[in-house]
Amino acid sequence: MRSIPLIAAALALLSSPAFADAEAARQSAQALRDSNYESARQACQAQADAGDAPCQEAMARLLRDAKYPARDAKKGIALLRQAADAGLASAQVSLGFEHLQGVQAEPSADLAASYTTKAAEAGWQPGSTVQPG
Repeated sequence: MRSIPLIAAALALLSSPAFADAEAARQSAQALRDSNYESARQACQAQADAGDAPCQEAMARLLRDAKYPARDAKKGIALLRQAADAGLASAQVSLGFEHLQGVQAEPSADLAASYTTKAAEAGWQPGSTVQPG
């Protein structure tokens, strides 16, 4: 009987606007891997602006890519933070590493530990479907 509330909570989370369009994020990630930057942007821009966490993470990767002509690492980190704060574990891992490296984000061992701990508590593991950016 205890599993019913857990299942209901999981379904509510997965149907929330923050996780509404994971397919668009996958399309954007594939376009980025193919160096098709305009397709990557088009696949997720509107959803990222609307608060979709997977698309925010995808747009963060695009904006932080050194080859992207409209690169904006600061905006990319801001989008990554929004996705991480929405509970997207892969974004939490990525943001944790960004804080650990201190290149595009403020160097902070405390923030790095905080974000990566949240991801681990959410069940993120190396080899998860969505890899950190």
